[in-house]
Amino acid sequence: MKSASKYLVILTAIFVVSNTMLGQISSGTLNCIPKYTSSVGIGNSSIYDVSGYVGIGLTPVSGSWGKLEVNGNIQVDGNVRLQATGTQGTFRIQPVGSNFTDRILDFYESADINNSAYALFGIANSTWGAPFPCVAFVSAANGSATTKDMMFWATKTTEPNMTIKASNGFVGIGTRQPANMLHINGVNGSATGGPMMRFTTSTDAYTLFQIVPYTHDNTWLAFDAQYDGTWRSGYAGSNAAIVKNAGKLYFKYNSSVGLNSAITWNDGLIMDLTNGHVGIGTTTTGNCKLAVEGMIGAREVQVVASGWPDFVFDESYKLAALDEVEHSIKTNKHLPGIPSKEEVVKDGLKLGDMQTKLLQKVEELTLYVIELKKENDSLKERVTEVEAKSNVK
Repeated sequence: MKSASKYLVILTAIFVVSNTMLGQISSGTLNCIPKYTSSVGIGNSSIYDVSGYVGIGLTPVSGSWGKLEVNGNIQVDGNVRLQATGTQGTFRIQPVGSNFTDRILDFYESADINNSAYALFGIANSTWGAPFPCVAFVSAANGSATTKDMMFWATKTTEPNMTIKASNGFVGIGTRQPANMLHINGVNGSATGGPMMRFTTSTDAYTLFQIVPYTHDNTWLAFDAQYDGTWRSGYAGSNAAIVKNAGKLYFKYNSSVGLNSAITWNDGLIMDLTNGHVGIGTTTTGNCKLAVEGMIGAREVQVVASGWPDFVFDESYKLAALDEVEHSIKTNKHLPGIPSKEEVVKDGLKLGDMQTKLLQKVEELTLYVIELKKENDSLKERVTEVEAKSNVK
């Protein structure tokens, strides 16, 4: 009898404990992993398990992107290793309840930016395989090189927005293979984005200097001017530009225009790159090395002549008779050897050649004067002789 009572007490105790434990579990939260609330009590923990997806501080969504979701701060004392395969991110930060496209920061080990990105991290705003904007440490070609270049993408483009080469420190903008310390691969001036490079002041946004490449043979270097589809003044005053276009180099200018007003460019100096001819105020140089439309002022001009008319004073030089000169003047209406009015109007005047011709005429006139003096002196002698004979009589 005592033995039976003893077993009944034991069974009653087991029944009570079992009911207590069952009561605790049955009154808990769905999918919440239980925890001991005391030495004999069991209650809810902050850890949830939904079909193998674990949440801390929240209930995870079965089939979501991550196997572990945490609502709250995380502190790690020690090393952390995050590992994944494929092109998905190995570590991701995103707001609670957000979807795949709302993540704040992604770290990728083998993402797909043109099949060459490694150790990439970026701010995600796209459903594409890699986030944007992002920074990537990438190899030269699909991970084949040992050194990793640093590349920056702000938008989904084939080429990175900026690259820093690990081998030499060269910086590329718009290219992943910079050839110089700074290599810019930009759009032409007629496309969106226009200027390749612009410098502005610290006090306003108006341009001090700007580079605008339209095409290979149409590039502008502008000073105090800016291009937005129309050239505008970056300064309330004068503007200037150096332009290479269609085989010529132009130095353009504009003055007396208001700030941000449209510019009408004037051609100041033009060099023809095919022959080196230079025009000032004109684009037409013809056969001239220097063509000037307008007045030239100078204190002194030195003309290099190929010859000089001192041959006039040579004894072998045949001086034309004055009656021949007179006949030529009456017939041609200009001095012999001097271009006519029609020739000068048509072909212009060669300064060095004309100086030579004029000096030749001066030297010929000098010889004519000398001959006339001799004739005059001879006549004086004869007159003196005649007068002397007359007085004797």
